[in-house]
Amino acid sequence: MLSYFNVLIDFGLSTPLVKRYVDCADDNVRQNRLFSTVCALKGAMYLLSLLLMCGAVQIVPLLKCNALVYIIIMLQGLWDILSFQWIYQAKQRMYVVTYCSVISRVLMIPFVIIFVNDDSDLLLFVVLNALFWVLGALAVLAHLLFVEKFRFVRITFGDVKSLLRDGMPFLSSDIIGALRNEVAVVFVGSFLGMRDVAIYDLANKVVSIPRTLIMNINRALYPDVLSTGKYDVRKILRYEYLLGLLVVVGVALFGYWAVLLLGGASMIEAYGVSIILSLSIITWFVVGAYINFIFVPAGVYRYVTIKQAVAVVGFMIFCVPLMYFYGNVYAFAISFVVSEFVELAYCHIVSRRKGLL
Repeated sequence: MLSYFNVLIDFGLSTPLVKRYVDCADDNVRQNRLFSTVCALKGAMYLLSLLLMCGAVQIVPLLKCNALVYIIIMLQGLWDILSFQWIYQAKQRMYVVTYCSVISRVLMIPFVIIFVNDDSDLLLFVVLNALFWVLGALAVLAHLLFVEKFRFVRITFGDVKSLLRDGMPFLSSDIIGALRNEVAVVFVGSFLGMRDVAIYDLANKVVSIPRTLIMNINRALYPDVLSTGKYDVRKILRYEYLLGLLVVVGVALFGYWAVLLLGGASMIEAYGVSIILSLSIITWFVVGAYINFIFVPAGVYRYVTIKQAVAVVGFMIFCVPLMYFYGNVYAFAISFVVSEFVELAYCHIVSRRKGLL
């Protein structure tokens, strides 16, 4: 649940904020204004999320039983506000955020070992976890204020409105993507069965590991591409196609053992599904490159939302007939992957037609 509130708190700003900071890298006044505006906007989104959570724990019986736990967990959302990862990504100093995160987690371990002994200490563990997340975030904020010399300044409603306008296409894309993934699981459970949900979920976990790793490549290149503009985007796309294909081969070679390790022999069907889903790694990787290296530098954020909507439409067009004729988890996985390639095709066509590539 926290992940959905994090989407609201972030408001789709992670990517456009890096571009904004790079654009004002030599202007301290604009940097401080941007810094203060983001604090105000994300702070407001956090308070809204906290109010929604408080309402949810009063309405939903399952949440009401552990209301205090869920409220305390919400404190972890302060990490996304106070860690200012977009600044350090733009400055290519993400190691500062990493150090603060790792040190805070390591410092928590002795407290967990000493004070958390059994299931009855769940609330204490939640408090410790949230507390050290917040301490890590405060360490990052302290570094910004006392080392990087950022300052809080007065902002206007126009500053906030400008950020909202930049973030809305990315927020819309995040929401549509999250809904598509959740609907996919519900769809499998409704028309196939819970065993197929477990198979699909396991295959998705196997694929998500390499996908997460290679997505960091785009994230590392992104600020450098924005600041220097020296990279050949076409060459980057070719290399990413190749790297994505190599990852697919890797899943085919080692996915069998990963499925055995994570799910056992009874879930071996997930291996075939993981091979199919691994093709989506190529699209995730390359579509991310289109966003970071083509759409964002050109300031055409609307295509980020449209390409996600195109993917959903493509998914429904292919999913319905495939499920009707075959009705198994493989057909579902194929329809999902095909929709991802439809999304990639849209990005390529738009980039060509608009002269962006």
